[in-house]
Amino acid sequence: MLVAAFGLFAPDTKTNRPGSGANHEALGTATYQLKQGQSLWSVATFLLEMEGVRNPQEKGQLVTNDYVNGVTDAVRRIVIESQRRGFLPLGFDPWGPSRFTLPVGQHLAITIGGTQKADSGEKPKPTASFICPTRSMNSLAQELFNAANNERMQQDLPELAVSDCATYVAQIRSEDLAANSYFSHTSPKGETAFSLMDHYNVPYGWAGENLARNNYPSNKAAAVAISDLMKSPGHRANILSTTYTSMGVGYAAGRNGMRYFTMVLIGPP
Repeated sequence: MLVAAFGLFAPDTKTNRPGSGANHEALGTATYQLKQGQSLWSVATFLLEMEGVRNPQEKGQLVTNDYVNGVTDAVRRIVIESQRRGFLPLGFDPWGPSRFTLPVGQHLAITIGGTQKADSGEKPKPTASFICPTRSMNSLAQELFNAANNERMQQDLPELAVSDCATYVAQIRSEDLAANSYFSHTSPKGETAFSLMDHYNVPYGWAGENLARNNYPSNKAAAVAISDLMKSPGHRANILSTTYTSMGVGYAAGRNGMRYFTMVLIGPP
């Protein structure tokens, strides 16, 4: 039986994680001033706190997909209102590199009350064009996802939330690996998980990709994949990293019984 694994972590200038733990300061009821180390994402989490929605991690709970979608929607509201009031240019991309170049003192407009609360069980509607496409994991992908979270729980680490946006990219990667019979972080066309995330507007601050393939039977393939990944220091570090809060996994079958798994792990912008 053939087993292989490959991992990549990408903390480049585009994916630097902004400073955390900074205090937030309001200038008025609808205007916010950006402070050192803050980002649109941190302002959006503060906005949700004002609306009574707290980060589940503060209570030692899993960061849910609903909460991530809620913060994403809050970012959208901040950008749209800030553009309306002239604080941000109309072409500003909240998921692009320009989000890291907002100056200290940048004014942002805040509107409160437009997001569904995370505990309501309802996801905010994607009303802007930069909301990323989503996909659910197939059964073998879900099995590997669960196995990765089991490894984290054994180390007393919080479970990773499901990111349907990351799953969308992970499935594209696995299907491309399987269809073209290659095993690399860069496709023959030059695509990577990171270029795909940018193309499909997946919001992230840190991102990593783990690849695994084997030709074991379907009832053993995911177990073999996680075992092999955890034996490699780089892959293990990705799976157990506290930088990441959510993940998507893709799976596709290729030629000669080869099975391709892709993990896409992301941390908040």
